[in-house]
Amino acid sequence: MIMFSLKLTGKVPFTDVYCHGLIRDSDGRKMSKSLGNVIDPIDVLDGISLDALHQKLLQGNLAQSEVKNAEKHQKRAFPQGIPEVGADALRFSLINYAQSSGDDINFDTKTMYSFRKFCNKTYLFLVRAAP
Repeated sequence: MIMFSLKLTGKVPFTDVYCHGLIRDSDGRKMSKSLGNVIDPIDVLDGISLDALHQKLLQGNLAQSEVKNAEKHQKRAFPQGIPEVGADALRFSLINYAQSSGDDINFDTKTMYSFRKFCNKTYLFLVRAAP
């Protein structure tokens, strides 16, 4: 790609390349639409019930056998659904995952929920300390 860009434009297309690990589910399986284990970030931000998660599986193009497997995974991973986490905790979680491992990320909403509590405490501390 670089050689093609140099030939056509005379410029290097980019100077920095960022590499990151694969995002996996909490069981370590690669997140994939065909497996039905992809989590919508909006569901992490706003929270979602287990029934609503099951309904989302039916909206896709998963095979019926994969829908049943995905429902089993959702019941095991999110027995009460996904709790509301919020944008700050989601961002903090992703930054923490990227900084700590450098390898693949096992995306776990329980960890994000604990970061939500941390972000709330930090926010309250900053509000109280402000003049």
